Amino acid sequence: MSAVTTINPQVRQVEAPTALRELPGWLLWRYETHPGEAKPRKVPHYVGGGRRYGKQGSPEDRAKLTTFGVAREAAARQGWDRYIGTGEFVGMHSFGASGPAKDVYRHFNITPEAVVEAARRALKA
Repeated sequence: MSAVTTINPQVRQVEAPTALRELPGWLLWRYETHPGEAKPRKVPHYVGGGRRYGKQGSPEDRAKLTTFGVAREAAARQGWDRYIGTGEFVGMHSFGASGPAKDVYRHFNITPEAVVEAARRALKA
């Protein structure tokens, strides 16, 4: 098996062995900081949102795993958000949600109130 390069979310072309890419069990890993811990933890999340909980390999767990291509796209930053500069962001934080706009906006808290609160936090910083 060939060496695998580190997957950098900003890079769309990832070298990974074909056999590995074809496996249907992909998810995302995110760093989470916890109070009192010096280092952040690497925690698995489903591409559709939410932390991976429960029995790994169960039918419910396997149903939430995805393909390599979908996981790669979900991990890729769109780029513009790094220029915000305030540390505040109101928008979608995961990949793959669809539905009527009003429902998706409510689900991700993309509301005028959320924008006002983000602005207040940014002004306090």
